[in-house]
Amino acid sequence: MEINRGTGEVKVFARKIVVPEVEDSRLEVPLEEAKLLDPRYEIEDLIEFEVTPRDFGRIAAQMRSRWLSSASEKRNEVLSLKSLPTAKAILSLA
Repeated sequence: MEINRGTGEVKVFARKIVVPEVEDSRLEVPLEEAKLLDPRYEIEDLIEFEVTPRDFGRIAAQMRSRWLSSASEKRNEVLSLKSLPTAKAILSLA
């Protein structure tokens, strides 16, 4: 994953290993395909492919917003608990 701290842009990458024959396309890329990308690729080289979902930025922003809202609510709960009388004060009224 790559995060541009200036713009907040996030990119997600998948790493695949170059193999002569693919057994698992989620983890491997055939040598012929790798050579089309760059003729210098050889067996056992790692290639990074960008796999950032189209809506990733929007989804990340929504998650951040929900997290901030939740954190703010928890902060307010703690502050309101601090303003409650202590047990000693309650007992002294009895």
